[in-house]
Amino acid sequence: MKKPLLLFIFCLFLISLYGQNTKGGFQMGIGGLPIIYPGNSSLTGYSLRANIGYAPSEEFTIGILPFAGKVQDTKSVGASLYSRFYLQENRFSFFIEAGLGFGKLTYDNTPQFNGTLFTYNVGPGMHYLLNPTSKNRLAFEFLIQYARLQNITYSDNTVLGNTLIPTLGIQYFINK
Repeated sequence: MKKPLLLFIFCLFLISLYGQNTKGGFQMGIGGLPIIYPGNSSLTGYSLRANIGYAPSEEFTIGILPFAGKVQDTKSVGASLYSRFYLQENRFSFFIEAGLGFGKLTYDNTPQFNGTLFTYNVGPGMHYLLNPTSKNRLAFEFLIQYARLQNITYSDNTVLGNTLIPTLGIQYFINK
């Protein structure tokens, strides 16, 4: 757990970043796509997410990200706290997103293993602004996140997966 935490802290301290928001602005979005487990093509599923964030500065946004997903007979629903850091401000803009969250796990075939999900994720993304000169902006986005999922209900903290979660979505930036 030390390595992902250090990576998350590193993301918090990135410098020379540029934001799509003005200070005090908001960001709302929705997205989703299939979940892919490298090395195990028989495990597939989907992930859906929404987000609402606040921009304490132009450099980054912090907020909450409710999520839902399903892989084989396992379903999850929960929320993450996330931060997003913008690396530039153009029509095509790159960013890094990181988050920590909890959720509920439900197993269709083995309900005795139902429990609490702990997740952390980090990954790069980019978006394309449809109206870059407007005060409030709409963007299509794509990001690929590494996610580690653990069932923390039991003493062994069962790792459910180290996975890549690609996401296509839409973001709306509400600026002052």
